[in-house]
Amino acid sequence: MEAILTTMDCLTAILTGALGMGLIAAVWRDRAHQTYWQCMIAGTLIVAYAFRQLADALSGMMLCLSDDGSAAARLLWDTMMLLPPMAYILFSSRLVPRAATLGLSLSHWRQAEAKLQQENAQLAATVRALELRTEQMRSMNELSELFQAAQTLEEIGAITRRMACDLLPVDAGAIYVADTPGAEPQLLVAWGMHAAPGGLRGALAYTSAPTALAPPQPKGWLRVPLRSQADVWGALVLHLPEATPAAPDDPLEQATAWLVQALADQAAFAVANLAMRTSLREQAMHDPLTGLCNRRSMELFFSSEIGHAAQQHSSVGVLLIDIDYFKRINDTYGHLVGDDALRLVARALKDSSRRSDVVCRYGGEEFVVILPDVSAPVLAARAEQLRTAIAQVAECGELPIRSITASVGIALYPQHGDTTTAVLASADAALYAAKQRGRDQWVLADYP
Repeated sequence: MEAILTTMDCLTAILTGALGMGLIAAVWRDRAHQTYWQCMIAGTLIVAYAFRQLADALSGMMLCLSDDGSAAARLLWDTMMLLPPMAYILFSSRLVPRAATLGLSLSHWRQAEAKLQQENAQLAATVRALELRTEQMRSMNELSELFQAAQTLEEIGAITRRMACDLLPVDAGAIYVADTPGAEPQLLVAWGMHAAPGGLRGALAYTSAPTALAPPQPKGWLRVPLRSQADVWGALVLHLPEATPAAPDDPLEQATAWLVQALADQAAFAVANLAMRTSLREQAMHDPLTGLCNRRSMELFFSSEIGHAAQQHSSVGVLLIDIDYFKRINDTYGHLVGDDALRLVARALKDSSRRSDVVCRYGGEEFVVILPDVSAPVLAARAEQLRTAIAQVAECGELPIRSITASVGIALYPQHGDTTTAVLASADAALYAAKQRGRDQWVLADYP
């Protein structure tokens, strides 16, 4: 409280002119031996004195407007006398160093602002890339659903082409697919430019990453292998128009590269999945020992042919064939020889049948041949031809069997039944009759 009262008294003395600069300067010079508040008082007095001097100078300036030249000289002199204490105050109170520090801070602030703007630009590019990646992920999910519904390679090629044109900056491309992994791929679909590159043989099966096609291929062609696990099923070849090269770490460029690889991976998975489904379907519909259609596929085909014959008012013939004394062959020569005999009989039936006929293994040593659009006489002639072909199997020298014979039962749709079950039952009855009559012959089913 005492320091405040002292300060107020000094300020009053300064403002009235009773306190001069000499005493104030002496107090300021002795500030090293003073307390914090005493230094503050001295600084306050100096500032007050400076403002007093400035006020006097301004008052003199106003008087100068009406006085003579001597008054103007007096004003100039007072102003000049004011500069030393003002400079002393500025340097003693560290205002000049603080101003310099402020300028340096402004320079650092500008650098920080520029860096912040650069980081904001990078962040905006990253956000755009993330938005693009999100959109691409949605497209990949849609693509996966489309590929799962695809039933043929042509459908897979059409889907891949559409998605490549919709999602990638390409103006041309081609898709090559092989029948089996590692085999030479064949062109499945192409679009855009007609100068689609070839040269996919050889290195394709050993390529694991997208590669640019070397000259003399046109510029801008990119080959991406259709790789599923360790198998290469072909290649996706795309033409990217010439554009300004982007930095490798550009988020948008990385998003495009990711999309190219993702599209190729999805297409490869679809091709491999289709091949697996086709293989499983083949295995489910064919007999593994003979390679012929199995009983299930025979029933489906026979039912389809009956439906077609009903619409066309035509007929469908059935030959039910049974190898005579086959159990004796197994008991005498073993089951391995019996399996060889079945394979040779199946091959003889296949080689002796028309392309439109379907040869099936019905079960055990029984076979069925479906013959669309035939008459009874033609069916009987075909039965005799097949019986003779089976008899010649033992003569080829591949088996230790002296003779193989077969009995055949013949039936026709719609003469012997209007369903697959009824026609097969009629053929089975005719086969039983052939067995009863001595085997190694064919018998036509009785008409109901």
